Amino acid sequence: MLVSEDFIMISLPKTGSSFVRSVMKKVHSNMKKDMRYVFSTNRKDLKLKEIYLENVRTDYKVSDKNQHGTYSQIPKNLLSGHREVVSAVRSPIEAYLSRYFFQSYKWVAKHNPDFDKLMKGKLPLFPEVSFEDYMFTITSTLTKVGLNRYNVSENLNLGLLSFQFIQFFSFDPQKFLTDLEISSVKTIELDTHFPNIYFLFNETLSQDIYNYLKQKGYSERHIGFIQNEDKINVTERTKAKEDILNSNILNYMLEKEELLFRFFPQYRLELELLLQKFNSRN
Repeated sequence: MLVSEDFIMISLPKTGSSFVRSVMKKVHSNMKKDMRYVFSTNRKDLKLKEIYLENVRTDYKVSDKNQHGTYSQIPKNLLSGHREVVSAVRSPIEAYLSRYFFQSYKWVAKHNPDFDKLMKGKLPLFPEVSFEDYMFTITSTLTKVGLNRYNVSENLNLGLLSFQFIQFFSFDPQKFLTDLEISSVKTIELDTHFPNIYFLFNETLSQDIYNYLKQKGYSERHIGFIQNEDKINVTERTKAKEDILNSNILNYMLEKEELLFRFFPQYRLELELLLQKFNSRN
């Protein structure tokens, strides 16, 4: 989690958050190296603080603290004043594909015997799994385990990305999930459970970061590099998404990620258009 005088940056995994953090640090480094700016009047505070918080999101953690702090963990004194909470999001299709090809589940299994044992009990060839195995077994298992941690029904109709979104961005994940048990994803009131957050979109991430900082009054000479900055931690795919996905997977995403689509309807449209393309082939 990064904190400046203008914003608190929450790092949602596999959305380009490493790139965002890297760029923000470089911007503030540029400011500190610019002596004309350092000694100017009415300049911005040059401090950019990185906070590592307890990993409260999973039973299968491999470290106690990391950079992926959640909204509910933000120290209250930091939320006072004019700071805006900022984060990045990504299309569910691309987010799931990125997670699969990044193979973070292999890394977790290597460092967490409990997770390795759980998944081998469900997928005998684990950690060698197909994308369908990943979607229908690994993500659903992780979601159910997570829901059990909150003492709510594991049958809540949530995909892993929507569950993660609740953990990261709701005022109180426990309260939201408890309320969801007597409501539904389609009807639950979102405004009372989620704060206003400024979202950057992975699909236009460099431009979005640039525009955001420009809006906040950052100087062109400190942020001009952003639009040409190389991405980092880019996950390589061996196949086009049309050769990996199918109608069953897309329908599963449509059903399970309804919460995300309520926040970002453009992602539902993207998924529906791709589903139409698959269906037209049959």
